[in-house]
Amino acid sequence: MRTSLFLLWIGLAGAALLCAVRTPLARSTVAVGSAVVLGAHHRVVATVSVCAYLIGRTHMVIDSGGAALFPESAGNFAIRNVWIGWW
Repeated sequence: MRTSLFLLWIGLAGAALLCAVRTPLARSTVAVGSAVVLGAHHRVVATVSVCAYLIGRTHMVIDSGGAALFPESAGNFAIRNVWIGWW
């Protein structure tokens, strides 16, 4: 459930970003557009990862006992997710 929700937010944020940059991408070359999309995807994954970490460190989550469901380190979690997103 939590993995599905995490992936859903990455997909929704990525789709929204691609919609926002559609016009400039249409005017660029394939190589430039591909690099921009790949970089944007990595930034979206890293941003959603850090947001998930921050949500897991709120007092409400910690007090409810749900902190174990969230990662311990924001940096390691984000880097690991970006690495997985690369493949």
